[in-house]
Amino acid sequence: MGAFVALEATRLAEQSGAAVSNLVISGSNPLSVDRLLPRQATDDESLLGWLVELGGIEPEVAAEPELIEFILPLVKADLDLIETYDGTETSRVVADLLVIYGRNDQLVDPESLAGWSRYSAEGRAEVVEFPGNHFYLGNPGPELLSRLAELVQDTRK
Repeated sequence: MGAFVALEATRLAEQSGAAVSNLVISGSNPLSVDRLLPRQATDDESLLGWLVELGGIEPEVAAEPELIEFILPLVKADLDLIETYDGTETSRVVADLLVIYGRNDQLVDPESLAGWSRYSAEGRAEVVEFPGNHFYLGNPGPELLSRLAELVQDTRK
């Protein structure tokens, strides 16, 4: 969901006159791709199992009813938003697009990621793979940190 929020926020910022040099999309297929989400997980237990399997929460957290009572409604709302968001092909941005993903991300179709280029006014998007799963940002490796630092340095020039 964060990728689509970032895309729309960038689009709105640019429309208001702000200069946005880079947009980083992480771990998300473009809209043109079927979403690889667990809608078969209709009950809380199945959804919780999927989150643990995906690496989104630790098994110890899943065993805490108070935390799950707080977390599950947020996850369900996020999944609903992802499934119903229908951004248009006119949501193009001037900012350069960097699409990053974890090599073992079960929710991303690496073959489809170049499709983010259709949201670029220039018609291009750089796609870069990093070690990890869907939640690879929680433990970023030196390659990822180096690439992001490079983006920041380039922006300052």
